[in-house]
Amino acid sequence: MKKRNVILCLCALLAAVLLSACGGASAGGEGKEPAPETTAPPPAVADFTRGWALVQSDRTNECAESMKLLQKAFEELFGYAPVMCSDFFTKNETPPEYEIVVGKTERDTAASVYETMAEGDYVYEVVSDRVVVIAGDTAGNTLRAAKQFLSDCFGYTEEGTGKAAALPVGTNFRGYYMIPFANPVLDNFADPDVLYYDGVYYMYATSYNVGIGYEVYTSTDLQNWENRGMCLRNAWGFDRWYWAPDVEEHNGKFYMLVSADEHLGFAVADNPLGPFVPCENYLFADAIDGHIYFEGHDMYIYYVAWGDGHSYGIYGCKMKDDYLTPDLSTEKRLIYPTEAYEKTAGSVTEGPYMLVKDEVYYLTYSGSGYTGHFYCVCYATSDSPLGDFTKYKKNPVLIGDGKTSFGAGHHCFAPLPDSENGDFAIVYHIHHDKYNVHPRHICVDLARFRETENGVILECDGPNLSK
Repeated sequence: MKKRNVILCLCALLAAVLLSACGGASAGGEGKEPAPETTAPPPAVADFTRGWALVQSDRTNECAESMKLLQKAFEELFGYAPVMCSDFFTKNETPPEYEIVVGKTERDTAASVYETMAEGDYVYEVVSDRVVVIAGDTAGNTLRAAKQFLSDCFGYTEEGTGKAAALPVGTNFRGYYMIPFANPVLDNFADPDVLYYDGVYYMYATSYNVGIGYEVYTSTDLQNWENRGMCLRNAWGFDRWYWAPDVEEHNGKFYMLVSADEHLGFAVADNPLGPFVPCENYLFADAIDGHIYFEGHDMYIYYVAWGDGHSYGIYGCKMKDDYLTPDLSTEKRLIYPTEAYEKTAGSVTEGPYMLVKDEVYYLTYSGSGYTGHFYCVCYATSDSPLGDFTKYKKNPVLIGDGKTSFGAGHHCFAPLPDSENGDFAIVYHIHHDKYNVHPRHICVDLARFRETENGVILECDGPNLSK
């Protein structure tokens, strides 16, 4: 028995030696050790601390607003403002090593993005660790793409927000925004005012079709307008300069502030189509651009004045209970030119219009002279109808791009009852073209109130032109 046990032990020892010599046996009998586990390489990322450049498609500066926004954001987030360059490199220029391609381009580095873009699209994509594309089919949509990129990737929605980060290659977004109105919607008019009453929009404006009085146009969609004839033929015997009418309804009466020959006063009607009958006397000489605002049973008016003891500017006052007599004890200068954007073509603040949101008063107005390319829409806020008002630090909120749109200003706002997100319309005029101010055109775009970390702001799209 002992001899047998010794033999068995020797056999087991021999088997162990042979198994070791063969490198061990797996469960499948292959005789190999398991391959060591490997770690996948980390994904490639775009590191924005490396000194990226902004590349635009040409030198026309169509995407100037997007480029400036990206420069400002990068300066805050990464400590430098990317240099701007163009697709069209001269012999003394070389393509940047790290490029953010902005707007339309034919660059090979962005081809994969542009091949799939359709009308109305806006997109950003981290194509590689050296190329990012931010683009839309229009300059406006490119700006939407730039804002989306900064918000999604860095949390940057306005000055002082956001955090620097590297982005994995493949990070992307695609959105869609089609211009809602085929602008211009009406030719040969300026200084529009739109009243929405009983499901119909009524437009009153400075007209190139008539020299004395005002016409009225109607629409149900803000796009297609029908001439409904004259609603006011003459006021106080003046035979020139019938500008910027403003109409509001209260308790079944329609009140119009008339600007005729630089005199401001009221006319009243029982129907938005008129006829509007002027009051016996006008209110002010050397005054234009009146606007009416009702708050409950209280009426306030806003206007531009410069005579009879008025220093130039936008004034406001409360009206007495008859709605036709100003309470001059409440009259106050609210806005006057102080900022560079109000002085690009003369020192001007005009065309006031009042909006209210969550008990904050937004006094919107136009800055600079109307003949300048960069006539624009601005606003200031207060906690009461007559101020004091503080100008928004990022004015203007609507301005022509200096390439396809010029002189965008003197506006009003109109509701969009079917809007699902609270948007409303801004109605304004633009110049005839780059070389001619007159006759001007009426445009319509979207506006909204938007929540930010620093409070609610008024935001306007446009100008968006389709023809």
